[in-house]
Amino acid sequence: MKTIFIKTSAVLAALSMLAGCTEKEGPMKWVDLRYDVPQDTYIVDAEGVGTVTIRVKSTDPWEVFGSGMEDWYVITPDKGGPDRIYEVVIRCLENTGLDDRAETINIKSDYWTGKQFQLIQKGTAYLDYEQPSVLPQTGAPVSFGIRSNQEWRAEVTSGSEWMEVDGTVGGEGDGSITVSASVNSGEMRYGRITLYDRNGDPVREVQVTQDGVLLSPSAPDNGLWFVLYEESQQLRIPVEANARWSVAKQNPEDELWYDFEGPVSFEGSGEIVVNVSEYEKGGPAYVRTGTLVLSSEAEAGVTPVVKTVRFKQASPDENRTRIYPGAVLDAEGLTSGDGQTAGRYTFYLAPFDASTSISLYFIWQKDDVAFAELRFWLNTSYAPMKTELSCMPYCNDVNKWQSSLLVPFDSSKPVKIAIDVQESEPDAAGRTWIRSEWWLNDSMIAEAVSDGIVDRDGGTDTWKVPYSDVSAGGLFKIFASAGSGTLDKWEYTSPLEWGE
Repeated sequence: MKTIFIKTSAVLAALSMLAGCTEKEGPMKWVDLRYDVPQDTYIVDAEGVGTVTIRVKSTDPWEVFGSGMEDWYVITPDKGGPDRIYEVVIRCLENTGLDDRAETINIKSDYWTGKQFQLIQKGTAYLDYEQPSVLPQTGAPVSFGIRSNQEWRAEVTSGSEWMEVDGTVGGEGDGSITVSASVNSGEMRYGRITLYDRNGDPVREVQVTQDGVLLSPSAPDNGLWFVLYEESQQLRIPVEANARWSVAKQNPEDELWYDFEGPVSFEGSGEIVVNVSEYEKGGPAYVRTGTLVLSSEAEAGVTPVVKTVRFKQASPDENRTRIYPGAVLDAEGLTSGDGQTAGRYTFYLAPFDASTSISLYFIWQKDDVAFAELRFWLNTSYAPMKTELSCMPYCNDVNKWQSSLLVPFDSSKPVKIAIDVQESEPDAAGRTWIRSEWWLNDSMIAEAVSDGIVDRDGGTDTWKVPYSDVSAGGLFKIFASAGSGTLDKWEYTSPLEWGE
């Protein structure tokens, strides 16, 4: 494995220049301190079995040291001479105290401290528990054990409206907790007891279950609904249950495009099977929704449990597609009006000869100045009879330097190209970006997200444009940058609107 040393001499040069502005002038001091310290924090076990190993090299004598106030660790060696690599090992003595202990370790050469990192050794304190059994529907108490070598306390932090801790809520060392609940006449329910240590910090969370009716259908991947596309298909939904239950359509008169196969009444766990019809071509453009209602059987003293399951079926592309006339493609070509929103823009080109080069730009502007573009070229001098792609600002995922994106085509036959513009899924911070695709003859040849992150290696680039900046729409221009051609027609396919 290759180790990279961190070099600090450039910083020292700047500091030395500042030092040259003091009353006494003299030659600059140059210290080239390097170190291999991969982490900012190192954690060692209480027994001191684990060690920390770093490497240091400098042009001057160096030292590795802590505050000087602690004696529970040993650094070997803690200093060294210039111009060689030293391996420094930090060993901790056994920690017999309950608390963790910490120290800041410094790496210094001459006057320059190049690195500080935290050394933490765990204490011996522990706090654990035995998993409690399921509380009965009657709410009768259940006890479970606590294993500890310190003071602790327990608190109901979820489910306090129906569950409580009886008697003692804390102790020191090993002990037990007794939990009781009100009578449960409905669905199985779940609560949580948090265990706090001697310092009042939460250490463990105990999940508590009270018995009741269980009726739990399998959850869709997005947590909201099952996603179906226009083909006829079968949807299978496993259901975990401990009671008699049945399933029905919520709106049987309106939802005629699917039906059940097999049983609709069950005892215990089972599987709902739904046959979904193909979404008719030439029909509506909207996404249609089916809603299933699952109900447990009513019994004396038991409240029925009702659950709903939704699935949505997308309309075919052609139901969401509008067709527009073509144009002669010369240097002017065809330019759309501004305000072209997200969706797929498909262009049908008649055969053209080798002297013709076709350019397609999708452009977003502010004050008539472009700030973002998607570009698609056919038959350039750089890539004869191939595709060439790029973005503005520059995108490392889509550019002419990637040979895989220089895709050949036959211009003696009709050629179909498309650019698809969508809003990306939210990132971890909730932000959305432009998600774009480039298509050639019904095959996607490239895709990119304008989040400034290079998909293939996680690096960064300048293709960073929030979707909010382009949501109002842009414009496209398709033209012949050399020679001439014919655009037979172009199409706009609106994106699927899945709704809530």
